Amino acid sequence: MNRPRNRRTMQTAGILLGLTLVVCGANAANAQWPGWGGPHGNFKADGKIADSWPDGGPRQLWSREIGDAYSSISVDGDRLYTMSREGNKEMAVALDARTGKTIWEHSYPETQFEGLSKQFGEGANSTPLIHGDHVYVAGMGGQLFCLEKETGKEIWHHNLMEEFGATPLIWGYASSPFVYKETLIALVGGEGASIVAFHLLDGKVMWKTESFANGYASPVVINVDGDEQLIAFMAEQVVGLDPSNGKVKWSHPHKTDYGINACNPIWSEDNTLFLSSGYNNGSRMLKLTQVDGKTIVEELWFSRKLKIQFGNAIRNGDHLYFSSGHSGSGFLVGVDAETGALAWRKRGIPRASVIFADGKFIILDEDGKLTLANLNPEGYEAISQVQLLKKVAWTPPSLVNGTLYIRDRKKILALDLLEQES
Repeated sequence: MNRPRNRRTMQTAGILLGLTLVVCGANAANAQWPGWGGPHGNFKADGKIADSWPDGGPRQLWSREIGDAYSSISVDGDRLYTMSREGNKEMAVALDARTGKTIWEHSYPETQFEGLSKQFGEGANSTPLIHGDHVYVAGMGGQLFCLEKETGKEIWHHNLMEEFGATPLIWGYASSPFVYKETLIALVGGEGASIVAFHLLDGKVMWKTESFANGYASPVVINVDGDEQLIAFMAEQVVGLDPSNGKVKWSHPHKTDYGINACNPIWSEDNTLFLSSGYNNGSRMLKLTQVDGKTIVEELWFSRKLKIQFGNAIRNGDHLYFSSGHSGSGFLVGVDAETGALAWRKRGIPRASVIFADGKFIILDEDGKLTLANLNPEGYEAISQVQLLKKVAWTPPSLVNGTLYIRDRKKILALDLLEQES
């Protein structure tokens, strides 16, 4: 497959980490992969997987065609939730995890706005968030829904463009919402409503705040020396807020061309926050500390050479691992988290998403090649590799109980990662 190389294509790719960049709230409980980033919001999966695959790759449990979208797959017991498209309608979809068959669909007309481009896909981009008896989804045009998890019945709905003047992102709304206590928090980008918290059960606006232009990433909640903070990666800055009322605690500039900040920030136990973008920016590491009730922000390092345009990063120990590059194939890299120094880089791997399970890394590149690998500070070692998808695989995998779910723009596959190589 020929990969797109021009600048506009690169802009499109930048949304894809935002598809879904949600770190699921602590209360998004029980679902094994409740939303963007999985059970811990960091793309690290629980449980065991096989140490290698047969020559033909992992055993395929099922596959099915799905409408055009980049939305990743959320998992709750024997059901999967994702988004799709048919004609001029977007839809949230519930699938049988054992067979891939559709259980229900909730479709709605897409919100149109001037400047929305579908050059590289019809959408949707956001990943469903499962919480309790409900699933929360956001469409390409900024329509936000609370749906009954079992039936797909609509509980409440907001049109973020019409009601709050949401930032009209050229590649469409991509952020996924975040559950915090009794609220669902969404990045909006409206005047006086850049971030909005809705009541989980009835959709009532609980608070709204500031006028930052929206980006493509999703909100996360962190704990800074005992102080809970909502981290919002907006178009021109990263912001820390009180998740209970939206009050801004701090901000730090991170401006890119076209306002594309798509990679979810990575928070670590050493009180560091990793940020990365393409589009004439790069990667930086911030150190957050509480002093006399205020958050002090220190930039530890910055590198223009390290750029995550889409995909995601994983921190394992004292190193970060991700696909770096703004155009072309880029590099798979290992980076010292403390200093930003490049430990190694691996050429010849197309831009990719990465998840971590059972001490190993699973890499899905944009050409649809799936790789099981060892990544450590010394380098990259491919264990097993197989070509599986064809139609632009910009969606990160989901892994639950040894079953890996992957998709491209047109197809979903379920793979058994428990079986050992024969």
